[in-house]
Amino acid sequence: MRKLMTSPPPRAHTMLLCALFCLSALGACKRPVRRDATPLDTQPPIVAADARAQERYDAGLDLLEAGKWAQSRQAFEAVQQDFPADPIASLATLYAARAELQDIRLTPALSSSASPDQIARAKRALADLSGTRRLDDRVRFVALLYLAITHTLEGRIASAHKLLEDYPGASLGRAVLPVDRLPAALILAGALDHAGRDEDALEAMALLHELALQKIDAQATTTPGAGEVSQQLTLYARGRGFALAMHKISEQDLQMRFLLSEDPFLRAAAGWALLQRRANDDLTDETRAALTDIYERSASAMTDIGALEAAAEMSALMATLGQQRQLVIGALVPLSGSARPVGQRLMRGMLLAQQSFGLPDDARITLVFRDSAEPAEQNFEFFAQLGALGVVGPIQQKYLAAASAQAARTHIPLMALTTEALTAPTGPDAQDSWIFRNFLNANAEAIAQANITRDDYPDAKVVVLYPDMAYGQQMAKIFSDTLVARGSAPPELIPYDRGATDYGKVAKRVARAKPGVIFVPESGGKVAEVVTFLARENIWGAPKAMKLASSEDKGRNFVRYLGTSLWLEQLLLEQANQYVQGAILPAWYSSAFAQGPGKDFTAHYRAVYGGEPSLYEAFSYDSVSWLKQVILDEGMRRPQSVRDALLSREREGATGKARFVKGGEAERELRFVGVDGRGFVPLKKTQAVRASELATPLEP
Repeated sequence: MRKLMTSPPPRAHTMLLCALFCLSALGACKRPVRRDATPLDTQPPIVAADARAQERYDAGLDLLEAGKWAQSRQAFEAVQQDFPADPIASLATLYAARAELQDIRLTPALSSSASPDQIARAKRALADLSGTRRLDDRVRFVALLYLAITHTLEGRIASAHKLLEDYPGASLGRAVLPVDRLPAALILAGALDHAGRDEDALEAMALLHELALQKIDAQATTTPGAGEVSQQLTLYARGRGFALAMHKISEQDLQMRFLLSEDPFLRAAAGWALLQRRANDDLTDETRAALTDIYERSASAMTDIGALEAAAEMSALMATLGQQRQLVIGALVPLSGSARPVGQRLMRGMLLAQQSFGLPDDARITLVFRDSAEPAEQNFEFFAQLGALGVVGPIQQKYLAAASAQAARTHIPLMALTTEALTAPTGPDAQDSWIFRNFLNANAEAIAQANITRDDYPDAKVVVLYPDMAYGQQMAKIFSDTLVARGSAPPELIPYDRGATDYGKVAKRVARAKPGVIFVPESGGKVAEVVTFLARENIWGAPKAMKLASSEDKGRNFVRYLGTSLWLEQLLLEQANQYVQGAILPAWYSSAFAQGPGKDFTAHYRAVYGGEPSLYEAFSYDSVSWLKQVILDEGMRRPQSVRDALLSREREGATGKARFVKGGEAERELRFVGVDGRGFVPLKKTQAVRASELATPLEP
């Protein structure tokens, strides 16, 4: 099961939870304990005593996992007959019965390709196994799970639940086939819930949710558009799990078991329930501080499991908790629609920023999330009522105009995360802009790469190899115009069809141009395709110290590849690393930067979420961090003061250095990474990009 990669809770967290609990009337405070895993989770797999039995058993399992039902059943029956006393024989009996069930499918109702007679035969065999008390529990309880599946296939849901009333906790056991784990978890969660075993049911909902997420991920990779049933299961597990935490689990258990669990689902459910229960209480300062701590710990878990609406609702609740006035930063993120995964990334970065500061006793920053798709007037009225000192977002360009108008109307500074540069106001009204932008700009990348070409490779023949689409055309034009404006010869422009799969003719045309520098504004995955064809024409990226246009090494023409931040994909390194050695790439954020705020951000993100951050998390993190600096460190407590302070000095974060200028655009020192060996490495190279150079919008 996926877990938040966190260290053991610090003593401060433990004491806060204990303080909250002691202030309730539920009992004495005690040290938090972790819930013990069930034996099925921890027991080792069953192995054969006879190597021949193990070999034949493994062959049967291969047939079963390949869907060769009759052959696998015969193989397992042969193991039973030939090695009846071997420990593996009971598993062979189990899987012979499982083979009768054939393909178990999770449609709106559980179904199977097996006939009623086959299901009946499996049912009899599984009933015999699960009813044998002297049988190894590792087989007996898994047989009971599969027996419950047969009852469910017959439409006897209540009977399936009855079978599992005394099942030992929210554990499937190692012997459940991977393909069967999701339906087994669904039946088990329902059974434990129906039996009133509330704590076990909550843990089973966490297991079901995780398995459904894994299924969605697998289906997204292999079958685009699939996964509707799995998505419904995540909603069911979250809805029922949160309801159990809210109404069925004692406050002591929420605090001492689930909130301190490493499982993000349990942490999210526990935090949600504790805050909802205490929302209307008269709170002391100590209790309010404990609840704030709970919110900050559980909100990250909510984004990790995709419960964005719950996280948003909880953030709004925190802004009005008790009598103490909160310092509010609003956030406009996609909580619905196709951009919802981006919203999840943005929320992770923002919540990380909220938790990364040691706050003074008299001040707390509270993030309040709203769906950017909701009417801008409603969102800003809500922020204004809470006294928000700033708003971060939206990221979708289509919502920026309305949000900007409302920011100006309500006098709340807005830090947009859109890709297009702002149209800077001029004249006496420039100082009155309430809009800032803190996100990458593709035009800046093209300008910076043109400057590098002119400064570092003034005598090289330059080719721009670009996809024949709006983005590629615009990037090629900006790069070319900048190069010519700097006094260089115009580059040769070579377009290609991005939908093609054969770039042989394009590669030959590039080879005829005899380039020393090639600028390719394209994604890393497509670059990997294109440069493979270029390598066939003996065009290879030059390692960092190698002379360009060299005839060394079997006649290869070594060039300097210049790319965009879209190149920064692992797929490029996996498929074409050897072809693009020495490439120079602009990087607004990269984990390759091992110094400064970016290093701390990366380490913090990995510790909390157990993965790698992207540009979305990095820019949203910096946006909230910079607003927090203004509010907490610089003491600004009015929206106009916050706006003016954002213009006062250069700021540094995970995305590098930036200085906001009149009109809200950020002038940046763009950083670069190179391709060296088998990875991306930081380069001692920067390019200052002025806001005035970013005014030309990119076509969508």
